[in-house]
Amino acid sequence: MTLNHTHLIWDFNGTILQDVDLGIRCTNTMLSARNLAVIPSVEAYREIFGFPIDAYYRRLGFDFEKEDYDTVLAPEWVAMYLEGEATCPMMEGAAETIAAVKAKGIPQILLSATKIEMLTAQLEQLGIYGDFDYIIGLDNIHARSK
Repeated sequence: MTLNHTHLIWDFNGTILQDVDLGIRCTNTMLSARNLAVIPSVEAYREIFGFPIDAYYRRLGFDFEKEDYDTVLAPEWVAMYLEGEATCPMMEGAAETIAAVKAKGIPQILLSATKIEMLTAQLEQLGIYGDFDYIIGLDNIHARSK
């Protein structure tokens, strides 16, 4: 069977960048500070995680009547994430796959719920910014959609 791919659409977090543990650590720090139950494992995280992120935060027990998601919670999480993001490696095989697809001339699109400026900086740090034909991120840190 021959597959004729015209484009490859990538997700970033957890697909190219191995940052699930960092994301859970940031969220658990916030949960602990509010005396809420922490996420016990990656498996538990995968069961509860979803978009929009504010709905995920509600499922975790954050009270938006006490703290606003847009002005308090999202900025707090992003600040912690930015402190640790440089420690996150690429997923095994991601760089090689991106390079192989590029060598075949297949356009690659990166789609992320990350703010575009953050995403661009991460891609540059990883040395893969130029490997994508289109990079689609958000104009904010609130991750309500992709």
